Amino acid sequence: MENNNKEFYEYFYNRKSNSTTKSCAAKWEFFLLKSILKYAKKEDVNNILEVGCGQGNKTAIISDYFKQAKIIGIDPSSAGIRNARENYSNYKNIEFVEDELNSFIEKSDIKKFDLVAALEILEHVEDWESLLEDIINVSNKYILLSFPTGKMRDYEKHVGHLRNFKKGEIEKFLNIRNVRTIKTFYAGFPFYTPLARDYVNKNYNNFMKSIEHEFTKSQEIFHYFIYLIFRYFTFHNIGDQFSGLFIKDNITTNSNGGG
Repeated sequence: MENNNKEFYEYFYNRKSNSTTKSCAAKWEFFLLKSILKYAKKEDVNNILEVGCGQGNKTAIISDYFKQAKIIGIDPSSAGIRNARENYSNYKNIEFVEDELNSFIEKSDIKKFDLVAALEILEHVEDWESLLEDIINVSNKYILLSFPTGKMRDYEKHVGHLRNFKKGEIEKFLNIRNVRTIKTFYAGFPFYTPLARDYVNKNYNNFMKSIEHEFTKSQEIFHYFIYLIFRYFTFHNIGDQFSGLFIKDNITTNSNGGG
């Protein structure tokens, strides 16, 4: 399968659109991220690396939870990093760097991070195993991941997905490398997946046109209403949208939620 990630995301980040924060899917992913972060103990985390931070939207959410931590977001997209720096310049504990993981670590004074996040990244990477091995190597404690699982629809190929993972595939990969599971969500049934994902698949071109510009007030209201359906009427333990928090096995922590 052709990897069109760089071209697609340079175009995507150069749009004059707020869909990455205002759309129902974005808001729901933010909610899932906030939900999984509660299982990490704030006092355990002093520095954080987000791999593939894009425009920094989720980096800012992580920062809102770990207010005391120094956070670095890296991404190879110049447009993404430019937008991140512009949109979140008021977050003094975040630094955004245009780079890839191994290149960044070679140049960085910090070689290990208390939490390493890769959110909606692994499905875009040809050699995801090597990337995840590298993430394990640069993590002191926590690893935070999210990605789609289950049936891969045609529209996902257009947005740079090379695969969807099988349920339990990543947990097994990590567990045999002495990284254990703290908490996972397989979320979204029935309204996010299959219903919303099937709708986008059938109406991909019209859907993409609808999010190419700044949302109108009516669009914001509509997407917020759909987000509320996702939040309150979908399962967290049944569905295809994965979120997971993991910890290296030589670390002990309370799995009932940090705070």
